[in-house]
Order: sequence, then C-alpha cells, then structure tokens
Amino acid sequence: MTNVYGTKSRSKSRKFKSNTYEGYFCQNWNYSPRKLSRKKFNLAIEPFVKQLFKYDRLRKQIEDIGGTLNLPVMIINTLNEEFSVKGLRHSHKIALTHQESIRSMLLDLGEFECKLQVRKLNTGMPVYYFCLTEMDYRLTYSLILEDIYQSSEYPIFDERFVKIMHLGHEVYFLRLSMFRQKTLTMLDKEQTESAQAKQVDEILGKVGRHIFQAAWHEDQFVGMAAANHFELAWFRWAIELLYLCLSGELCDLRRIINKDVQQFFVEVYPQPPISNFLSLLNQLDGEALSRVPQIALKLYPKLSRDFGSFLRVDLPWGKSKIPTPLFKLLFGNFWRLDMICNEIGQNEELRQAGQLLEKQSQEVIQKLFEGINKSPSCRERKKLEAVEG
Repeated sequence: MTNVYGTKSRSKSRKFKSNTYEGYFCQNWNYSPRKLSRKKFNLAIEPFVKQLFKYDRLRKQIEDIGGTLNLPVMIINTLNEEFSVKGLRHSHKIALTHQESIRSMLLDLGEFECKLQVRKLNTGMPVYYFCLTEMDYRLTYSLILEDIYQSSEYPIFDERFVKIMHLGHEVYFLRLSMFRQKTLTMLDKEQTESAQAKQVDEILGKVGRHIFQAAWHEDQFVGMAAANHFELAWFRWAIELLYLCLSGELCDLRRIINKDVQQFFVEVYPQPPISNFLSLLNQLDGEALSRVPQIALKLYPKLSRDFGSFLRVDLPWGKSKIPTPLFKLLFGNFWRLDMICNEIGQNEELRQAGQLLEKQSQEVIQKLFEGINKSPSCRERKKLEAVEG
C-alpha cells in the first residue's frame, strides 16, 4: 500500500493495528473498517435469538395452558438473565431488560443494520420483532430485508408496513422480508449460503427502492385491506401500477431492470401488470416515458370513484338486518375485518359489486397500456416490427 506520510506507512502504526481499532487508510484517504461476514453475523446474533425464543416459549405456556407459581419466576429470570453476544469489536453482556446494552450490541454488528421493536400485549407480556434493515435517508421508507425473529403475537396489521422506532420517532418501514424465502428459491442453488443471502439482499433492495417505494403507500391502507379481505386482485394490481407510474422514478427504474427483477414479479410476487410494464419500459424513449405519469393521473380519479361506488353498497347488518353502507362497516371495524368478512362475505350484492370493481380495474389497466402504446415512439416501433416481419 502506498505510504501516506513520507516513508512511514500509517498502516504500520500501533494506533491503527490495535485490536480495538482495526482498519487501514487506502490511497484515496478513506478509512476502510473491518467488516462482519454474513456467517459471523449469524453467529453473533444467535445467542440473542435463542434468548428471545426461550422467553416466548415460556410466555406461550403461561398464556395457553397456565402453570404453577414457578412459571412467572422463570419468565422474570429469563428476561433478566445476562448472556454474551460477540459483536464486530466488542463482546457485550446483555439482558432482554437492559436497553443500553442491547442498543450497544445493535450498533456493533458492522454493516448489518438491525432493529429491535417491543410491544406489550393485553396480558402485559412483551413481544419482540427483530429485523435486518436497509436504511436510505433519501427515500420515504427504509426497507426491512429479513425477519430475524418475530414473536407469534407481534401485531402487524398490514404486512407491507411495520412501524419501527428510529431517531426517537416511530416511522413506517417497507417490509420486504415476507418475500425473502421465495426470492431465495429462485436463485442459483450452487452458490454458497452467504452469497445467496447477499444476492437476496440486493434483489430486495432494488425492487424496494425503485418499485415498492412508489407502488406502496400509507394512504392505501383502506383500499388494500378491502382488496385482501374481499379478494379483489385486479383492484390491488391497478392501485400498485398507478402509484408506480405516478410516483416512481421511471428513468432510474429502467436502468435497474434485469432478469432477477423481472423474474421477481413472476415467481416471487406475481403481479402481471407491473411485470408487463417493466417489459415495456425499456422500449420507451424519453417522450413516451414522460407521458406515462400524465396518463396515470387521468385514470387515478376514475379508479377512486369506482372504489367509492363499491363502498356505498348497502348490506344487511345486525339482528334487524338494517341496510348499512359498506364504508360504515369497513371504517367502524377496521381492526377486526376478519369478523366482518365472516358475516357479510357470502352476500350476493357484495359479490356482484366486487366483480364490477374487478372489471373496472381491468379497464383502467388496459387504458393505461393503450395510452402508452399510442405514443409516437411505440407506433414507430410497431411499424418497424411489421416491416421486418
């Protein structure tokens, strides 16, 4: 390595070769820290995950089947029990009740940025959510790449979003960890486990930053909840596609499209309209690309009106079977929609209204693609293909 000062290399200095501050200065004057490999990261967090599992096993036991007076004592001892976690530079003595030691451990995991969330159940017992994240301060939402540990009763209402404490505030993170296992299955099986994990992180990071960052938003909670509970697949696809066209950076998106990204929306998260849009995107010139948000902007109010008509459907409710608009049932019971769907799911009027909304959503998607294909560049491309054919 090139000497930085005179003939003496700073990499040979005792200060920079100590066990507690290991690293080096390279030719461009940047400090390069020692990194934690994926295998060492898994080994580092293993004692912490085991302790969470041990506590949850005792908690489930007392909640489900009860126990003797010794069981609460065992739970308290498990929460207060100290154990060691070896980080990148230090070994940490931590317990589940020691916030400062846990915070110090999380900051000593190298480039792996992990978050730990704790919620209190109605029983008064804590539940835990421990995840690997990718922080990006330029984006609206940072990403959750892996659920390292999640207590069985940890509350997540919308699987797309999780509230995480960050810089003293609870903010929403995009939860892409639910795609991790399926993404892993589509990769080359000959790679090492660490290489596969790294590639999965890269794929989830790409689709998260460039696609889901625009396609998913907090103001979709009501629409997505209705789509999930009433099985409105085309409506969900239309929402995601319109949001992507309106909010996405299409030039950047076109740059990152590759085989893995396209395969993701076929095998991992089947979304035919977005898959077709990604295939079409590389064929558009600048003028056609700039027209996409304008076309989507005209179609978005139509989809909103169609969803509003769906919510105004009157359904019999209560013992007296009083006609009640769906929006009252939906907003009044938003956190227990499973119960509502069991009561009204077989209603014929609701089924017909859902079919109509699905048809209207298909028409919105079709009009979007028709508008894109009518652009001059697409017409010229089709003429050229016809001549070549």
